[in-house]
Amino acid sequence: MSIIQLTILEEIFNKPVEQNSQQTIQKQIEDISKVYSSNILSYQELFNYFIQTRVENLKIWITQQLSYQIEKYYVQYPDKEKILFRTALFFIIDNKMTELMETSNNNSSNTSLNTFNPLLNQKFAQLIIIWLKYDYPDSSNTFFNDFMSRIYKLKDKLDLMISLLSK
Repeated sequence: MSIIQLTILEEIFNKPVEQNSQQTIQKQIEDISKVYSSNILSYQELFNYFIQTRVENLKIWITQQLSYQIEKYYVQYPDKEKILFRTALFFIIDNKMTELMETSNNNSSNTSLNTFNPLLNQKFAQLIIIWLKYDYPDSSNTFFNDFMSRIYKLKDKLDLMISLLSK
């Protein structure tokens, strides 16, 4: 059972913001954030939505929510949940990162540009850094085997690497 349906989230995050509706949309987003931040296992739905949606504003919000989940709940997760979280994050890195870095929809002309959304990439890099802090608290050699090998497989990894290393 979904906390909130993806179509509803996409509708909220895809709305053109007009001056008179900005506060209403902001309030909706705050309320939705509270619902997700109060559920220790909402990361599962958030990862699924991140994979499914094409709405970049929603992806940015999801990365912020996942970062919050890590900081608030990750140490409380049993090992099984940590493995599921890690697996979902690695799935995105392995299967969605190139798409994340390359494609941004230009709604005005309905063409795909070979650009990326720097804010989305920054938020995703922050998510990775926050996760690393909790999943690899010690200087561990497994970090390089588990994570860096995935980065090196990416077609265009330079931006992510620069962002990661600058943190």
